[in-house]
Amino acid sequence: MMPEGWAVRFPNLTVDEFTEESPATRRYNCIAFAAGIEDAWYDSELGWFDDTPQGRTIGHLIDGFESVGYVVCEDGQLEDDHEKIALYANDDGEWEHTQRVN
Repeated sequence: MMPEGWAVRFPNLTVDEFTEESPATRRYNCIAFAAGIEDAWYDSELGWFDDTPQGRTIGHLIDGFESVGYVVCEDGQLEDDHEKIALYANDDGEWEHTQRVN
C-alpha cells in the first residue's frame, strides 16, 4: 500500500506492490537515502553532492547522482544486475522525490 497522499502528489506512479523501506521522519532524506548516503542531508539549499551545482531541477539531481556513479538509463525497466533510482518531478521540472527501485 502506498503512503497516504502519494496518489495526489505522483499521479503517474503505478506500483504493483509497494514496500515502505524508510518511513517519513524529520531525519529522513530521500536524496541521500537513494544515493546510499546515510550520514548527510542532501537538499537544494542545505547540502548537496560534491562538485555539482545545487538546485531544484531534475538536471541538478541527475548531475548529483552521476557524481556518485549512477548513469542515466534508456528506460525505467528493472534489470537484475542494476540498481535504479526513480526521480520524480513536478510540472515545472523541479524534483519532488527520489527512491531506489529494485
